[in-house]
Amino acid sequence: MKNSLKLKELSVGSGFAWPDTRILKDNGFEVTVGSSENLINMLEKKRFALFPRAIHEPWSEVSGRTELVVEENLGLCYPVAMYFFTNQHNSRLRERLQYGLEKAIEDGSFDTLFATHPITADVLSLAHFEQRKVLPLQNEGITARTRQVFNTPSLVWQPVFDCVKRFNPQL
Repeated sequence: MKNSLKLKELSVGSGFAWPDTRILKDNGFEVTVGSSENLINMLEKKRFALFPRAIHEPWSEVSGRTELVVEENLGLCYPVAMYFFTNQHNSRLRERLQYGLEKAIEDGSFDTLFATHPITADVLSLAHFEQRKVLPLQNEGITARTRQVFNTPSLVWQPVFDCVKRFNPQL
């Protein structure tokens, strides 16, 4: 795939309430929407050609599915964040989570966990993110808080931070 125009000729699958769905549509993709439980089956049945996934997701999802493969050369890059949500009345939990995460980032234990946790450890070597041809997408719906996060390098995995900043300098 030489450019994003060719890629945009292929239909993609995405979830009903996922921020990715709006981002993909806003960037000119034809998006087939489904429930998260059904999207892999829909891909197998060729309801769409591509199913963009977060960097840690595709290998476990295609495991044991002989008709599906993880594309090895391309990546999409756009700013979107993952957050912890707590009950609005449980400020103590929110404060403890924030304190703990900030301390873990500060002392390096967050990066250690990220690099060694079973969900992410193998992904980093499988993804070879830095070697992929990256197709940048814009996220017009990014919130001020997410913009702030993407301007804080310690809060974003470095290859993603570099990618987002390179293609979205306005952040």
